[in-house]
Amino acid sequence: MTSATPILEVKGGPTTLTWSPGSRLAVLRYDPDTTLRAADGAFLARTLTRCIAQSREPFGVLADYTNGHSTDAEYRAEARTFFQAHREIAYVAIFNASAVIRIAAELFRVATGVHLKALPDEGAARSWLRMMGIGA
Repeated sequence: MTSATPILEVKGGPTTLTWSPGSRLAVLRYDPDTTLRAADGAFLARTLTRCIAQSREPFGVLADYTNGHSTDAEYRAEARTFFQAHREIAYVAIFNASAVIRIAAELFRVATGVHLKALPDEGAARSWLRMMGIGA
């Protein structure tokens, strides 16, 4: 019997990040009704950097916006720095986002050049990531 590659689950502030190294997929879930701030963006960048290590292999981020959170400018700046540095290999799918978050995500996509798509539900988001070559 072989053991599966361990999955890393890390909680930082309102964010729970689950990393599956075999599929190179990070799943983000958030506490309800929070505003993500600079420290949360730094947590995301630091944790994803640790997960992907020095590899230049593609990886995915699946972000669940079900709990209706928002981000401030400092969070977006922290996230932007990370994603701009990894824009060729990062694939981000968000789902269950409000219209405002979908518009902000599109602006973020344009500003960073990252592969990002807002989708209606988790199934559609995982399907898009699979089409991009990420094991979701």
